[in-house]
Amino acid sequence: MENTNLLELDLEESRKNIIDFIRKHATDLNKQGAVVGLSGGIDSALVLKLCVEALSASKVIAVMLPERDSNPKHIIDAKKYANELGVRIIYKKITNILSLIGVYRLYPPTFLIKRSLIEKYVYQKKKDLSLRLQKDIFLANLEGSSDKELSKAIACKPNQASCRKTG
Repeated sequence: MENTNLLELDLEESRKNIIDFIRKHATDLNKQGAVVGLSGGIDSALVLKLCVEALSASKVIAVMLPERDSNPKHIIDAKKYANELGVRIIYKKITNILSLIGVYRLYPPTFLIKRSLIEKYVYQKKKDLSLRLQKDIFLANLEGSSDKELSKAIACKPNQASCRKTG
């Protein structure tokens, strides 16, 4: 009988399939290794681990590109994990370049407005836009939209001093 529960996975079999996939594609593409963007989050840590298992630590490089709003704990965790795996790390802070291209400019300008009011404004905008588009704004962005307000999307990280114009 066919398994109808799609969430039931054989984790070990899935791990082996992913490792085989990485190894096969590296070989098919005549590549000697992999470069993995490492953020300190679970997703990039898992990708790094699977690449190391598929190719070996000597053939994997972890690239870290922290910026001013990167969580210092995540940076420490990522470095520690890469070192535990024996992976070479390339570490470049990108705050200056992001600042030069205007990523940190606030929209609308908010230097005189309390952080709590900015967050309230951003979350209300997100809610209103989602209702108007009749879908989650993240999905609308992924699918592409000609909506002018969506193109001025604002990214706001709670408990950090940054709201960014992304469009």
